[in-house]
Amino acid sequence: MFGSKGMNRSGIEASFAKGMLHRSMIDATNSTGNSVASLTTSVTDADVGAKRGIAVIGVTGTSSGAWHYTLNGGTTWIALSATSITAALLLPSNGSLTKLRYVLNLNFVGTVSISYRAWDQTSGTAGSFANVATASLVGGNTAFSAAIETACLTVGPLFASLD
Repeated sequence: MFGSKGMNRSGIEASFAKGMLHRSMIDATNSTGNSVASLTTSVTDADVGAKRGIAVIGVTGTSSGAWHYTLNGGTTWIALSATSITAALLLPSNGSLTKLRYVLNLNFVGTVSISYRAWDQTSGTAGSFANVATASLVGGNTAFSAAIETACLTVGPLFASLD
């Protein structure tokens, strides 16, 4: 497939390590978030120098908080709108610039998750949406992995000690 950034010879393969999000990505309002790079460490691509990223296809926890992303290191956080396999949000892996965070509602205890495909950035634009719904749009020589990963974040109760 020829993408806007050149030929994608062999496609992208995702053999993800089990995704766990860092506790530092949650806070009432000012979480520093998780870098997208931390979610793509085990993604491989046969093309030398291939870029990495993710295509967010779903999130849980929207009734107990809100997901946000930034493309500029946290200067501006954007609420993550509804995503799906027909409207996957494209987020590049570019060091600490692109991040995700979860802003929880007061007193929330539980587990939230984010599901995504690997994205090699040969088609699509960071911050835009892509259709990754059918077999012809993923795997092989496409910009998106056939594999789907889900990263989880478990929020436990916080106890304060009054002395």
